[in-house]
Amino acid sequence: MNLKPFVNDKELWQAFKEEIETRIRMAHRSLEQNKEYGDLRATQGNIQALRSLRQLREKINGGN
Repeated sequence: MNLKPFVNDKELWQAFKEEIETRIRMAHRSLEQNKEYGDLRATQGNIQALRSLRQLREKINGGN
């Protein structure tokens, strides 16, 4: 699958980034409210996955 058209479409990419940022903010709120260690780790993993999606454009276009 070729993701270049998606990551290089300015309008689509901006909308995708905004959605990722919204989900990261929601996960941060959840992180603040979690009391169980397992829930904390799961939420941290979720944030890490979202941050890596945020870097997708650079990865697809050959950046670092």
